[in-house]
Amino acid sequence: MLSNDAAHPSATSLSRHITWEGTGEDAEWTISAFPVDDPGEIDETLELACSVMLGVAVAVNEAVGGTETGEALFDLSDDFKALSAANKAANTARPP
Repeated sequence: MLSNDAAHPSATSLSRHITWEGTGEDAEWTISAFPVDDPGEIDETLELACSVMLGVAVAVNEAVGGTETGEALFDLSDDFKALSAANKAANTARPP
């Protein structure tokens, strides 16, 4: 859920608000103003935000010529990548 008030929604984001059951002329569809969140959606949004924040921190550190504290960002980045890969593996292994 990157934004509650996105100005340019995609077809994918809009499809969260529409559900349907049945086929053909017997199909029934429902429009929901507040759809149920996908269980992994909030985790994915948090992971994307952390990834961007870490990338910006590394870039700013490099732009100012590097600092002693900034050297720890590379280790933190490696840790983040390992956690992200483990999370993706766990989500792939989880039944739908």
